[in-house]
Amino acid sequence: MVSDMKNSTPKNVFLILFLFLSSAVFADSSFAQSPPLLLDADFNAGVSGGTDNVKAISLQLDNKILVGGDFRFAADESHQALARFNANGSIDESFNPALSAGSVVEAILVQPDGRILISGNFTVSVDARRIFGLVRLNSNGSFDIGFAANLAGTYTAGQLALQTDGKIVGAGYSNFNGRTSPVFRLNANGTPDLSFNPALDYVNNLRSVTIQRDGQLLGGGTFAVGGRDRGGLTRLNSDGTLDSSFISGGSGTDRNVLETLELSNGQIIAAGEINSYNGIRRTGIVRLNANGTLDLTFNANDVYCSNINSFIVQPDGKLIVTDSTLSAAGSRLIVRLNRDGSLDSSFRSGFETDSSTRVNRLLLQPDGQILIGGIFSKYNGATRQNLLRINFRAAEPRGIKRKDSVALNLLFRLDF
Repeated sequence: MVSDMKNSTPKNVFLILFLFLSSAVFADSSFAQSPPLLLDADFNAGVSGGTDNVKAISLQLDNKILVGGDFRFAADESHQALARFNANGSIDESFNPALSAGSVVEAILVQPDGRILISGNFTVSVDARRIFGLVRLNSNGSFDIGFAANLAGTYTAGQLALQTDGKIVGAGYSNFNGRTSPVFRLNANGTPDLSFNPALDYVNNLRSVTIQRDGQLLGGGTFAVGGRDRGGLTRLNSDGTLDSSFISGGSGTDRNVLETLELSNGQIIAAGEINSYNGIRRTGIVRLNANGTLDLTFNANDVYCSNINSFIVQPDGKLIVTDSTLSAAGSRLIVRLNRDGSLDSSFRSGFETDSSTRVNRLLLQPDGQILIGGIFSKYNGATRQNLLRINFRAAEPRGIKRKDSVALNLLFRLDF
């Protein structure tokens, strides 16, 4: 009997020790809540002035970061609506395009040759020509005088996309080929592509354009074709004619689509102000099969995203989405969705939840870090001016110290 008690004593002691430590650690209810994603403290880029609003972020091949929006200063230096930061967050002082006061940049597209397309609400003088809303810059920020785009002062900017042949597709009202159009295509030198005759009748707000691998164009917004309401999503053939096989016989989205993406398997992600798709309740974001039918295995209704303006897809297929109206418990502005659309509760941002905070743009860097732009001044208590970078690695949970976590790890490994 004494021998049996001696042999069991170490295990009993370890069990008591485990129960004591675990009760001490988990007594702090904050431990149960996932810690916020870790802010990159060394990246302290920021913009201010205007409406303090970052609307566009793009990454160059050299990892320099282009930022556009409605602001007047970057790193406390004068920059009208466009700035470039080095990879470490310091301002690139060699880059400062001559945009006029009050300019707003809505979209940025970096070409493979390093030249930069920007669109928005601005007027510039290029080689004695006044250009409105769309211009191309050389890599040093000077205007590309050989780019001949001129949308006749009617352009309302949306997204830009580049075809493999160098042609440029843009979303937004424009005077294109003699008529107002919600989408246009330019040759590589900026002249109108006269072979492109878009079938869209009108647009309230065409925001998104995505070029699929087969050359077809996905358009997101609100529009009609041939007098028929097309909801918030449509697809055009490469010549601009309607792809009648897409969403055939269905109503599509009931409201505005603000962002679209083709996945590597041919499926399509569409996000925006969506409440339903083909009459089936779906809030904020949908995943579609290549022919436009709804992928029923993806459902984000429980997260209730009602106004998604940006999302990114991780390599594992999870989606990070931003929405100023997110109501998921313990999360706001940014959440992560599992592959089936359910909420990933292990992901939590550190944004303040006041009504003035807004996230407009997400960009996933090749190293896994996330660039975030919008209107905000704080992240997890740290001051940041409308631009920041976070890591996937979470901050240390409150209520547990690193040495305690090591002790717990050792206890979990004991063979009871």
